[in-house]
Amino acid sequence: MRSKWFLMTIVFVFVFTTVSLAQETSSDIPQNVIETLKTYRLADHLPDLGGREITVAVENEYPPFNSINEDGVGEGWDYDAIRALCERLNCVPQFTEVAWDDLIQSVSDGRIDMGADGITRLAERYELVDFSMPYVTFRQVLIVRNNDRIYRVGCQNIGI
Repeated sequence: MRSKWFLMTIVFVFVFTTVSLAQETSSDIPQNVIETLKTYRLADHLPDLGGREITVAVENEYPPFNSINEDGVGEGWDYDAIRALCERLNCVPQFTEVAWDDLIQSVSDGRIDMGADGITRLAERYELVDFSMPYVTFRQVLIVRNNDRIYRVGCQNIGI
């Protein structure tokens, strides 16, 4: 009985200590990616590309991520993200419009340095693509109407 009590006390202290150490206060939580990099000293290890020009393939058919505005200028999340990356890595992005069917192959062939577009992670694409972490996940649902009821037929989560 005594050893059981002792073991339970040890487990409780271990769990309590682990939970206490794992909790973060609001002041410990980095507010953005740069703060996270600085906090963990990763910002000191970012490469300096020396002002190198980076060609970036975009489809421009996927607002709000990438599109051409009425002034003929590329805009959207992909453009903003690549510009921010190049600012931190000391490179100059040169955006090139590429048809979706040629986007992955143009990067694979070395004609383009990188692609900035929503690309669904599929098993066959892992042979050619080194994906970044997903920045958005979509949930696609097919619904059908049958008399006065609506039914969900299928669901798929897509991370890009």
